[in-house]
Amino acid sequence: MMIRLEYTDSGKETPHRFTFLQDQVIVGTDGASDVRLPDSGRGPQSLRIELQDGQGYLHPAQGAVEVNGVVVEQTVTLESGDVLSFADHRLHFTLVPLPRPMKTRKLSGLEWGTLGLIAFLAVSQVLFLLIPSISWRGQVDSDILRPTPTPTPSPMPTATPEGTPTPVPTATPVPTPTPTPTPVPTATPTPRPRATPTPIPDTAGKSAQELTKDATELARKNQILAAQRLLNQALSLDPDYVPALAARARILESETLFREAITAWEEVISRSEAGSADAREAQVEIRLLRSRLQRLERPPVRNPTPTPETRIPERPPIRPLPKRESPLAVKDLEVVRWAETENTAEKRMVRFSLQHRAQTPRVAAGTASVTVIFYEESGNSIQKARVPQPVVTYEIRQGLGGGKTYGEIEAVYNRPKDPKTQNRKYFGTIIQVFVDGELVETAADPPLLLDLTQPRGPSN
Repeated sequence: MMIRLEYTDSGKETPHRFTFLQDQVIVGTDGASDVRLPDSGRGPQSLRIELQDGQGYLHPAQGAVEVNGVVVEQTVTLESGDVLSFADHRLHFTLVPLPRPMKTRKLSGLEWGTLGLIAFLAVSQVLFLLIPSISWRGQVDSDILRPTPTPTPSPMPTATPEGTPTPVPTATPVPTPTPTPTPVPTATPTPRPRATPTPIPDTAGKSAQELTKDATELARKNQILAAQRLLNQALSLDPDYVPALAARARILESETLFREAITAWEEVISRSEAGSADAREAQVEIRLLRSRLQRLERPPVRNPTPTPETRIPERPPIRPLPKRESPLAVKDLEVVRWAETENTAEKRMVRFSLQHRAQTPRVAAGTASVTVIFYEESGNSIQKARVPQPVVTYEIRQGLGGGKTYGEIEAVYNRPKDPKTQNRKYFGTIIQVFVDGELVETAADPPLLLDLTQPRGPSN
């Protein structure tokens, strides 16, 4: 497990994110802290977060500390999603599993058969177009196309003086018809459809900060090329703008271009101030990327004994995310932690609202639904919660349009006390929004849960 802390400076929208592989993290206002916060003028303040056996612990040192609004004066345990109020800042605490190395696998017999069938069909299609053309050319008789010579008329005989000349009829030449050559049909190539270019927002008169914000929004919609163009424009206006350099490094990392991402993070370190939050984040990301590269480049271990093939149960597919902008957005997502009771080991309440996006089509009444899926952590794996109600679905009965908000929507995670569930604990939740049966919006708390799971749609 790794420790991840996030906080946002006042007046800024981009949060500072720190991920640590070490078991102990110091947060404070002095220069020796792992996470240095701006000095609020109240003197030195610090706290220590420790990781033992996959569990986080908070040790207050100097200054007042609040955990989810409760003042803490002694060592307490921390859970993923807890909010620490310290030195006029709100820090979000999250435990992140270590990334798993990608493993190469061999193709099965069915996959080889599928590839062979595709190659056979491709060759058959080419022969289907070439063989008729060759056969038609071979059927044309070259002798028919040659012109036939016109016969020369015979000379008339001359009359003798002894007798009367006998008239000889003149031979009339018979015209020979000229054969018309048979045209050979030619194959007409089918024009390829042109790809629709991705629309780029109007960038006239915008600053580097505004262009970086637009690029971040496009990257969230998976429009990577358009986001890179805006970042290039922002860096052409201000080559030393660190948020644009960091956004470019994150895009390269999301595209699994790890070596290019390391180079981009090194540029962030060279352009930012020493000891700043951006420089620390770049150092952490570089260590993670280098560790991931070492695991990927490590040769796979061959297993001499054959292992039986594991059959994965088939799941019904869901429709992919539409390319158009989602008409609904999840807003004010909040997770409330309740105290342990006599019969309840863990209890969370997820609260959020739905807001209609302006300049998008109106959502008709009865066509929208919301699904809330809870997830638990067991050891080093994240899996769907095994509680009495792991999935909660709501039908939106009223129509939404004109930027209006629908809420509040609430869902409760309740894990009863049971010795069999002691090794499981709450990790997070994923919210899915459907319109006419299509998945149009997804949100999660914590956000990294979207990278660790692949939800399959609402369950009955």
